[in-house]
Order: sequence, then structure tokens, then C-alpha cells
Amino acid sequence: MSRSHCSGKVWLVGAGPGDPQLITARGLALLRAADAVVYDRLSPSALLEECPPHAERFDVGKIPGRQTITQEEINALLVRLAREGKRVIRLKGGDPYVFGHGGEEALALNAAGIAWEEVPGVSAAIAAAAYAGVPLTHRGLASSFTVVSGHDGLTQSRVANADTLVILMALEQLDRVVERLCFLGRAPTEPAALVHAASTPDQQTLRAPLAEIAKRARALGLPPPATLIVGPTVMLSDHLNWFERRSLFGRRILVARTRPHPSRLTEQLRALGADVIQLPTIRVRPLDHSPINAALRQLAAGRFGWVVFGSALVVEHVWDRLAALGLDSRALRAKVAAYGSGTVEALERRGIRPDCACPGYLQREVARHLLPAGLDGSEVILPCLEVPETLCAMLANHGCRPVAIPVAEIDRESSRQADADRLRRLLNAKEIDAIVFPASRGVELITALLQGDPSPLNGVPIVCMGPSTAETAHRHGFRVDVVAEEATFDGLVRAVASVRTAAEENELPPSYPHREELGGTQETVISGRRASTVSLVSRYALPPEEIESLSLQRVRAALGENEPLEPVRKIVHRIVYAAGDPTLAPRVRIHPDAVAAGVTALRRGRPIVVDVRMVEAGLNRRMITQLSCPVHCGIDLPEVAAEARQLGLPRAVVAVRRLRAAMDDGIVVIGNAPTALLSLLDLIDAEQVRPALIVGMPVGFVAAAESKAELAARAVPFITIEGTRGGSALAAAATNALLQLAFNSEKDQ
Repeated sequence: MSRSHCSGKVWLVGAGPGDPQLITARGLALLRAADAVVYDRLSPSALLEECPPHAERFDVGKIPGRQTITQEEINALLVRLAREGKRVIRLKGGDPYVFGHGGEEALALNAAGIAWEEVPGVSAAIAAAAYAGVPLTHRGLASSFTVVSGHDGLTQSRVANADTLVILMALEQLDRVVERLCFLGRAPTEPAALVHAASTPDQQTLRAPLAEIAKRARALGLPPPATLIVGPTVMLSDHLNWFERRSLFGRRILVARTRPHPSRLTEQLRALGADVIQLPTIRVRPLDHSPINAALRQLAAGRFGWVVFGSALVVEHVWDRLAALGLDSRALRAKVAAYGSGTVEALERRGIRPDCACPGYLQREVARHLLPAGLDGSEVILPCLEVPETLCAMLANHGCRPVAIPVAEIDRESSRQADADRLRRLLNAKEIDAIVFPASRGVELITALLQGDPSPLNGVPIVCMGPSTAETAHRHGFRVDVVAEEATFDGLVRAVASVRTAAEENELPPSYPHREELGGTQETVISGRRASTVSLVSRYALPPEEIESLSLQRVRAALGENEPLEPVRKIVHRIVYAAGDPTLAPRVRIHPDAVAAGVTALRRGRPIVVDVRMVEAGLNRRMITQLSCPVHCGIDLPEVAAEARQLGLPRAVVAVRRLRAAMDDGIVVIGNAPTALLSLLDLIDAEQVRPALIVGMPVGFVAAAESKAELAARAVPFITIEGTRGGSALAAAATNALLQLAFNSEKDQ
């Protein structure tokens, strides 16, 4: 975390892959205390409802193909908000540091002196596989996995060596991605899965052989976002796809909302896989606090015999008022009753166990449950959002003196027209599979949105909480299909499930046709762990040498060249193979003496000096051992880092100076650091070092050293690429080609 003297602070929070419940507890707590929220297109919209009412919201989502806001503008916005002294939440889909520009934003905050923290999130790379039933690793099938971007992450070393390959942002260029994967050695018949909208009710999983998955995705019209998974463990999806097998998965259920607080009914339906839409939109507006303040003081003084809570939101408001009055739960000098499981839970979280609790919300049932508890003759305070008239009347009929005190005002009017338009759109598109009326008030609210015309609901199954609600629905012209046998949320959920079972007996839910089978000869073999493992490994896990041989054949075919190849062309082919891009071939520049100089140095056992570990990791260790060539890596050495800090110099400069003795007559491979190459050129100019060969392909190499012109001026043999971004993988590939040539020439002699 960076320190700052300003009072504002930024938290980079991972929102998770799509399901709002997958945000971390830390992230949710920060979101609920935010002053400003800057969110992306893929952040779950439901999480924004967790923000405090005063929190500013800034949509900075980037739409594919359209530049709506630049990264620099987002960085500036975060800095401005923090400098205003605000608690700023940068809410990002997935994890901020996994293809989320989180590192760039953190560096910008560092540069501006803004305090910040990073709160990890569940990446879509992990969640898409888990929710599609694809283990990323599995004993006997896959011991490693690699996550890359579909835009620029497909290089040979990443693709060919991964047991399971996860590609984010692959859908918009899926044909090109598949073509390159096959070009780099993945088998066209290898199992692949495309997971759309992972962890949400809209999730769809398409399984097909790699070579066919783009065609099938187009046929289905599968939209982004989607994650591509390639590897033998995809075959297990048919047995492990738990998410799409839940009883209500793919069903869109409209719940007639009557209360503004979170609904346990909604939570239960979503847990079974339903996509729940709640209408109408209900907001809560503050009221004058004087009545509830006076009532709470009287409660603390012992005036009331009972206090009855009917919603979790009322509990929250009452505790807020108690705190404002300098009171706490000890002010409840009365017996406590509660109805609704959410209300009971809200009280228990505050250390209050109700003397009487009713699980349901129907007012008649609540009254019949409360009266035997000893309310007769008592003065009862009922803090509420809307006066529970039926409950108050029944209590009064039994000698109680109910006092209902609204703590806030419910607003259903401000969004009425928008709700009505949305409801008609959903019904006209036939996107509602059932409508649930948990109370008579819900029937009245939906009737108002339909302007008294029940006909748009014709053909949509209707489920009611109890006989009273069903009677109200009939009175308003609705046909009721199922009435819950038990007037509780559990009973209502069972009623919804029964509608689905009756309506779709012997049919799969609509999302299942999207889960295409692999087809062809790729049957899934799960007659036992050993049998399936042997079958899949033998079918899809080719030896590395065979993958490399097949891929180099594809390179030759793409470039129109056949064996035998000249040594220079063999180096070019290795670079093309590593990049997975035949268009690089014309831009490879190899000095006329490069091959002879490199092979001679390697056969003499001269050192190979590399700038970073990534290059070293890509070298062929077997051939290096055979040729007895020592390998030196500079930048990543701890002593280099310490000296660089002490001298205030780049690590690359210090590394080149420390390793210059090993560079004489050796091969210098620079894959990532332009400053290392510039320092090397300075040493050559000063006649302090004379390498046999320079392999230079760092990012920014063209701008830093003007490629071959700079090297040619020193009369040092070189291998490089003009006009492209190279890097460690290409530098290692060119060096491996030289190692192969040196090894073969020594073997021939």
C-alpha cells in the first residue's frame, strides 16, 4: 500500500466473476462504507445496491469496439476523488490484477501520492471453469494450467506446455484464436468449452472439439463475455457441471415485490438457479424522526409491554435511531416479538432473541401466532414502513392497544412508469417463466403496473402464497395455477418448483441445448478413474517432441518452404513457431555471420548471458548440458538489485557491467530490457567487451537501438526482429535454434 498525507483513499476491489455473492467479505464491507464507486461494465450491478445512498457512482465501463473512456482518464478520476477526501472503491469485474489494469491504476495512485489497497476477487479464469464443472487440475489428467488473454497472449511457450489452457476475452476473435492454438500444437480434436456469463443465471456452456467450437458458437449466437477452456479435463464437465443442473436453473421468475428490504424468498429461488426479477422498484425515503424518537424514549421508560418488528429494514432503522439518541438495545424494556425469518435474524445479529417469533409474513397468521404469547391487554409498539392494518385490527379486537410508528416512507411512484415499461417488454418477449405473488399487496402493485389489464399475463404460470392472496388475484382477473400448501417462503419455493416440474415434465430447461456434446469419436469414458485417465491422456496429451514436430510442419506449410532448410531459415521458423505468427518471418533480421559465430561459440562451451529468468526458463536445458555451456542471468540476481538501489541505476545497467567478463566471445540474449542492450552497446563502443553474438528482442528494442543498424555499426553479429514487440519467448526460441544447430553439427562430427 502507498502512504499519503491526504485524507482520501482508494481501494481496488475485485467484484468477482458475475454472481454478486462471490465478492469477498472485505470487499463488501468496503463497498457499504464508500463515498464514491468507480465501476466497470462487468461489475455485478446488484453490488451497486450495497452502496450507501450518498455514494457517488461513476460508470467507466469500456465497451468492446468503442472507446468511451481512456485508462488515463480513469486514473485521473481516482486521483481527483481521493484528493477530495473520499473513500473511493474501484470496483472491477473478476480480480483487479488479472487482465484488469489494476497494476496500472495502482502505479498511477503511487505516482500521485494517494493511499490505496488491493482487495483480491475471484477471477473469471477460475470461476468459469468451476461453474462449468471443469477442474483446472486433476490427478492423471492435468498438473498445470495457464491463463492468457485472447488478444495477445498466444505464444508457443504458453500454449503448447499447458495441460489446461484458459483464454479470457477470446470470443470476439474466436476463429483466429482457434487457428493459432492449432498452429501452435493443440490437437484440433482436443476437448474445449466456451463458458458465457459464468456464475450468473445467464450462464451457457458450449462443449465441442477445439476445431469446431467457433462454428458452433456462431450457430448459437453466443454473446460475450465468454471464457475458452482447452484441455482433457473439459471431458469431466458432463459429470461435474453442478451449476446448470440446479432445479430452477434457466428459469426467469418475476416476484411481485411488496417490501424494500432484501427478500428471503428471492434468495431461496436464486439458490436453486432461478433468475429472479423483482418488481415494482421500491425505495425508502426518510421521514421526520420526531415520532419514532419519542416512541423509543417511551419504550426505554417502560411504557410498552411489547415491541413487534416486521422487517429487517425496520430493525436497522430502529437501531440507527437508538444510536442517534445515545441509547442501545437495553432501551427495549419490553418483550420482543418478530415475524419473518429475516427479521428474526436481524435481531439476533444485534444480540436480541425474540420472546415470540413467527416465520411467516401473513398478518392474520402473525396475529394468531402472537396472541397466545400473552399480548392480551398490552400496549404494543409496532415500528413499521407501512402500517400493518390487519394485524393492528386483530390485536385491538383482543384487547391490545397497538401503536404503529412509521420509521420511513416507501416510495413506489418515482419509478412506476419505468417499471411498467420493463414489465411489458419482458412479457411481450415471453421472457417470464412464472410470476409469484407472496402477498395480496403484490397483486395490487402488479395490477397497477398493467393498468388493470391482466391479459399480458395469459399463459404465464401464477403462484400465490396462500388462499387470501389467490382470492385477491382472482378478483383482479388473474388465473392462479398453484397456491402454496404452506404460507411460508419454503412452501412458496416448493410451489414454484412444482409449476416447473408439471409444465416441463420430461424436458430439459432451455439453457441445456447450449451445452453441446463433443460429438464424433470423443465419447467420455468414466467407467472408473483409472480407465478415464488412461483414455484421455493417451488420446490428447501428445509428447512435447511430437507437438513441436507437428507445429514446425505447420510453420513450413504456412511459409511455403520445405526441408532441407538453410540454418538461417531454421532460426526464422523457430521464431515464427514461438510467436505463433507466420507474418513475423519477413521481419526477422539475421547478420550474415550470426549462425557461424553462434554455433562456434556454443560448440566451444562459451557462456550464454541472459537478462531475465524468463529467457533462461525458455532455454533447452538438455542441449545446454550436452554442449557444456554455462548460463548467467543478470537482472534477477539479488546482489544486482541491491547494487542498483545503492547506485541509483537501472538493474539492467548494473547486470551488464557485472557480467561483462562472461560476455566476451559468448552469446548475449536480451529479451525484455532495452536499457540492458543500450548498456551493452556502450561497453562495446568503449572496447570493454566483445560478444560473439547478440540476440536482442526486448520490448521497445526498435526505439532503443534502431535494430540492425545500431548492431551492424559495431560489426557484431546479431539476430533481431524489426518493427514488432519481441520479448523473452522469441529470444529464447532463436537461442534454442542455435543450440540445435550446434548440437547437430557436433553430433555429425
